[in-house]
Amino acid sequence: MVRYIKGCELLTDNYSKFNAPFAERLYNILEQKGYNVNELELPYVSDYSWAYINFLQTSKVIVIPKLNLLSDASAHEDLSSFFDIPVLQVKAPTLIKKYGGAYNCMSWNIKG
Repeated sequence: MVRYIKGCELLTDNYSKFNAPFAERLYNILEQKGYNVNELELPYVSDYSWAYINFLQTSKVIVIPKLNLLSDASAHEDLSSFFDIPVLQVKAPTLIKKYGGAYNCMSWNIKG
């Protein structure tokens, strides 16, 4: 997953830690298009690291999941460094395990 930060700044999951060949290919493509790629800094690989990037972004706040993992504090600190608005953590371990998505996915509006 790739998220837009601002200007030519992008944010990705920590792909280089669990799939280095994919990360190198993805980052090369994005950088050739003029983007600066920032990778989420976490202390270790987690099966749920993608959920931190699946945040809800509004004009006044960014909401990221709190997964009850050691990486929660690192994810909050790293994501806060990219944005000029507050980054809030809201507990979500059950939500993510049950539905396989996080706050960005939950906030989609689909008209039927």
